[in-house]
Amino acid sequence: MKLKVARGVKAETMSGVDAAWLDMEEASNPMVINAVLEFDGRVELETFRQDLATRLLGHPRFCQRPAPDAQAHRWIPDLELCANYHLPVRTLAGTDFERLLRVDMAREISTSLDFGRPLWRVVCYPRPDGGLSCLMRAHHAVADGVALVKFLTRLAQPKRRARRENAHTTDSKGPLAGAIAILKTLDAGLLIARRELALDLEHPTHLLEQAQDARRAIMAAGRILALPDDNPAVLRAPLSGRRQLAWCDEFSLTSLRAVAQRRKVKLNDVFLSCLAGAFHRYLSELDPRSDAQTLRISVPVNLRADQDAELGNFFGLVLLDLPVGPGEWEDRLRLVKGQMDKLKNSPEAKVMLVGLATAGHLPSRVEKWLINSLAGKSAAVVSNLPGPERPLDVCGITLKSLIFWPPQTGHIGIGISLFSYNGQISVGVSADDGVMPRPEKLIAAFRDEFALVTGC
Repeated sequence: MKLKVARGVKAETMSGVDAAWLDMEEASNPMVINAVLEFDGRVELETFRQDLATRLLGHPRFCQRPAPDAQAHRWIPDLELCANYHLPVRTLAGTDFERLLRVDMAREISTSLDFGRPLWRVVCYPRPDGGLSCLMRAHHAVADGVALVKFLTRLAQPKRRARRENAHTTDSKGPLAGAIAILKTLDAGLLIARRELALDLEHPTHLLEQAQDARRAIMAAGRILALPDDNPAVLRAPLSGRRQLAWCDEFSLTSLRAVAQRRKVKLNDVFLSCLAGAFHRYLSELDPRSDAQTLRISVPVNLRADQDAELGNFFGLVLLDLPVGPGEWEDRLRLVKGQMDKLKNSPEAKVMLVGLATAGHLPSRVEKWLINSLAGKSAAVVSNLPGPERPLDVCGITLKSLIFWPPQTGHIGIGISLFSYNGQISVGVSADDGVMPRPEKLIAAFRDEFALVTGC
C-alpha cells in the first residue's frame, strides 16, 4: 500500500510547548498519547487502511518529522512515508484474543516512536469476529489529548479537500487566554511583541493587570516547587520502562451525571472522588496498614477555545491532592469539589503552560530539571475528556469505543483517563511495571467505587 502525501507541506518552527514535549522523551517513558479504537461490524482491512491514511495525511503534521538537529526544533516534510511502519497489521494467533491484545499493546506502547519519521502510528489488529481493534499512537509534540480527540472526530466527517495550512483561526477565550496570547507572542517574534507593547501603552490598565497576573503566577510557581514528595512510597518506585494496560468501557454516563446533578457538583468532581475511593481500596489491599491520606495527581486543563481545531499543545496542569484515606464517599466528593473550586481561578495551569513553553527554549539539562520540578510532584496524570454523544463512523465503520492514555512526565509512572462517548464512560490505566504491575486491580477497585457512588 502506498501512502500519498498532501502537496504543499512545508517546514515550520515548533512552538515552545511542542518542543518541550519532544525533549522530554525518555527511553523508559515515551511522551506518546495512546488510544485504543474498537470498531463494530466486519471490516475490509485494506480499504480501511487506505482511507484512514488518506484522511490522516490530509493534515500537514502527519507528513512532517522532527529535524535531525535536536536543537533546531523544527518540523520538516517527510515525503516518503512507509505504510508498514505507520499502519502495520498484526494478526494475533491464540484462543484468548483479549489477553493477547492487551499484552501486545502494552509491549507496543513501551517503545518510543521513530524520530526519523512522522511521529504517529496506527497498529491494526483484525479480530476473530471480523471486527477491528486499532492502537493509535501520536507523540505529545504533535498534539495534546483535546486536539487529538477533535481531530479524530473530524476524521468521522465526510472527506474534504486536504487543507494546506493549520486550521487555527480563532482567538482563545476564558480567564487563561492571556497566557496563550503570551506564548504565541513568544513564538511569533519581536514584531508581534512590539504590537502588544504598543497596545499596552494605549491601554495602561493592561500593564497593571499583567503585572498582577505575573505576581500571582510567580507565587503559584513557588508553591508548586515547594510541595513535598510525599506520595505513597509504593507509587514512587523507579520506572522499569515496561508498561501494563487495563481498561473498561462499561460505565454509564447517565448514572454519573445523575449523581453530579443531585449533589450540585461537576461531572469531573464525581469521577475524581470515585478515583480517590478506588486508590483507597487499591492501597489498602496492597498494605492493610497503609496510613496514606492523600495522593497528588496532575490534572490537565484545556486552555484552547471551543472552536480551535489546530493540532499542537494548549493546556496547563493543576495539582490535586486526592483524599485516599478512610472515609465515606460523600466526604471525598466534598473535599474534591472544594479543591477543584479553588483551582478553577488559580494561576497554576498558566504556570505549567508557561513553564513548558519556556522549557522548550532552554538547554536540555535545564529544561528537564524545570519540567521534572514542575510535573514531578505527582504520582499520576489523570485526564478527563468529553467525547461525542452519538456514535461515529470512521472511514465508514462504526466506532464502538475509544480508550486513551496520556503520557507522564517527571518520572511519573501512572496515567489514568476517563473518556465519555455515546452515553458510556471508558476508564483506562497505563502503568509502569515497576510502580503498578497489575493496573487491572485499580480498574476493579474503580468499578466497586463507581457502583457504591451511583448505586448501580
